[in-house]
Amino acid sequence: MNKMKASLWIEKFKNPTEDTFSFLKNIYGDDIADINKKINNYITVLESFVKKYGDEEVIIARAPGRINLMGRHIEHRGGNINTIAIHKETLMVASVRDDDTVFISNTNSRFSDFEFSISEEMARFKSDEWIDYIDSAEVKDIVAKNRGHWVNYVKGSLLRICFDVKKELRGMNVMCFGTVPVAGGVSSSSSIVVATAELACAINDIDYKTEEFINLCGQGEWYVGSRGGAGDHAAIKCGLSNAVCPIEFEPIHVLDPIKIPDHFSVIVANSFIEAKKSEGAKDKFNQMVASYEFGVMLFKKEFPEYSEKIVHLRDINPSNLGVNEAKLYDMLKAIPLFIKPAELFELIPAEYHSKVKRIVSSHQAPDAYNLRSALIYGIAECERSRITSKLLAEGKIEEFANLMNISHNGDRVAVLKNGKIEKYDYPVTDEDLDKLMKESENGNEDAALYKQPGGYGCSVEQMDVLIDKLLCLDGVLGAQISGAGLGGCIMIFCEKKNAQDILKYLDKEYYKPNGFENGAMIVKPIKGAMCL
Repeated sequence: MNKMKASLWIEKFKNPTEDTFSFLKNIYGDDIADINKKINNYITVLESFVKKYGDEEVIIARAPGRINLMGRHIEHRGGNINTIAIHKETLMVASVRDDDTVFISNTNSRFSDFEFSISEEMARFKSDEWIDYIDSAEVKDIVAKNRGHWVNYVKGSLLRICFDVKKELRGMNVMCFGTVPVAGGVSSSSSIVVATAELACAINDIDYKTEEFINLCGQGEWYVGSRGGAGDHAAIKCGLSNAVCPIEFEPIHVLDPIKIPDHFSVIVANSFIEAKKSEGAKDKFNQMVASYEFGVMLFKKEFPEYSEKIVHLRDINPSNLGVNEAKLYDMLKAIPLFIKPAELFELIPAEYHSKVKRIVSSHQAPDAYNLRSALIYGIAECERSRITSKLLAEGKIEEFANLMNISHNGDRVAVLKNGKIEKYDYPVTDEDLDKLMKESENGNEDAALYKQPGGYGCSVEQMDVLIDKLLCLDGVLGAQISGAGLGGCIMIFCEKKNAQDILKYLDKEYYKPNGFENGAMIVKPIKGAMCL
């Protein structure tokens, strides 16, 4: 890490040497035009810092956005993800203060300034446990008062580290610059969490192993009220230039990188439908995580002979349980289609009741939890994510792209048929499972577990319709939502020769008719988060 006057950093970027270009190529790839854009971004954030705080010694942190080609909604269940750190990123410039006050500003006037004292935030609720602290009424109240403000992601990151090291962190003056689409499903919020953590570790001389750093970032984001995993943070931290980065969870382990064949491209298209985790969508996300949790509890209750083999949702699979797929389908009939909140303590064993109470406290309870179809989605998605790296490495691109489509079907709420929009719902009745059992026993490949979409239901109608239209275009092999859902971006896997035509189609048929700026781009994988 280098710490020097902001003016010297500006000079370095305005007059880059060969060493500077070599360093930046290692992060961003060999495209000089793109590197020059990145240099201008660094100059912008540094000059804004000097204007706001003066010419102080500073540290620069960067954290990219991310997409996950396969393995959505499952990293917090022990599933794999297959990620790309995209060329849009958050930059943060910070100087150290003599007190514990944090001042944050943004080059974009849309994001207002904020200041807070770390010790005052820690004093809101006295506890040695992070989960008790963020679940306290005092902390929930202050988060609610700042609902939707980006300061919550800065606070969450810093306070989680504070809880871990059990000492006060030094304050800092921070200027932020971002190009990651906000609420777009490419982890703009998580990039703030990770960049903040990078600064905090550098300023306070804290050295974490990568897995520890990632897990703390994931837990830090719980501050806003969500209860997701650390997949986004892992993708942001471990990103690789010009490659897909497959990552295992529980424990975290980065697998061998995979290069997408040169004649294929990945396009990310922002729908401009915002899914703000801090402003309501978190209830839906947390309800689905709860469905996973309750489903696993009931599965272990119904089949106690397999209980010791099941720690995470990912462990419910034929190989781990020592059964064939037909038997697993039969076992899943024991899981109710739905469970009402009032039934939780009646149906779930007493040993889980304290955990159930904590889970329910994280969200507004629905009329009923969608149990069976969510569980099938998660189990099947874990299987899909496991084989994705193998398919890509072996060049089985069409097979992989088909899995993208199946995965999205598990998130669908609508489908476009013969020009008409219809409600989409994946059936998982006992009769449907009986049919899958029979087809599996007869060797029908379509009955394979990894080909079952299940029903997670975190898409929105407009995105489903757009995806159906895109799948009819020449060169489009697969398309699905990116991130947690309820808005955000669409990922499109296509042949490179058709990429520009697809971008033009999106502009003509989606962006211009809706009065949006063109929000589509061809993804360039870059290196993960770091301090310069």
